[in-house]
Formats: sequence, C-alpha cells, structure tokens
Amino acid sequence: MTWFEVDEAGVEAMLRSPDMIAAMERKANRGKVYAERLARRKAWRTGRYATGEPIPPGEELAEGEPGGGFHVWAGIRYGRAWARLYNPTPYARYLEWGTRRGMKPRRILGAAMDAMR
Repeated sequence: MTWFEVDEAGVEAMLRSPDMIAAMERKANRGKVYAERLARRKAWRTGRYATGEPIPPGEELAEGEPGGGFHVWAGIRYGRAWARLYNPTPYARYLEWGTRRGMKPRRILGAAMDAMR
C-alpha cells in the first residue's frame, strides 16, 4: 500500500517557484496568440484592440492615449505564481461583454481562456 502525505511548505514553495511562474506565463502567452488572431477577425475596425502599447495592470488610459493589444503580466501574487492576460483598450469590456444598446459581445478574451484549458 502506498501513502502520500502533503508537505504544505513544499507545496507553497512549488507554487512560488520560478518554474511555476514560467509555466503560467507560457500558458497566458498561448492565450495571447489565440486572442490576437481572433481579434483580427472579430474586432477589425481600427486594429487598436488587437495591437498596441502595453499598459501596466491597474493603470488607465487617458482619452485619446494610444494603447491596446493583448499583454501578459506574470509574477507572484498572494503567495502564488500567477499570470494575467489583459487588453487595456478603453472599449475592451464592451467588446467582451456587449452593451445594453445593442452591441453584441464578441467574447475574445473568454474564448482565449477557453482555448488555454
């Protein structure tokens, strides 16, 4: 009979390891490639949504400021490796979720997350 005992300190160290951060970042980058391809087909009017300058998470773009494209940030947060795939374009949330005024959701980031599974 085989027994397995969880070493909580070992699991915590694994979740913070550089290898885990790199694995999360690789997964998010695969989603980024998928999202960029999908955005070129579904949100093609200006191209700003699919390509653009990186903006750090939490910072907002001023009106008329360049930005957009899909970006990945990875690191340690709350004691665990994490990666974030995001698009800082001011209208990204409307493309993702639609509007009550009739704009249909295009669900680009959602589809990219589904493809990462």
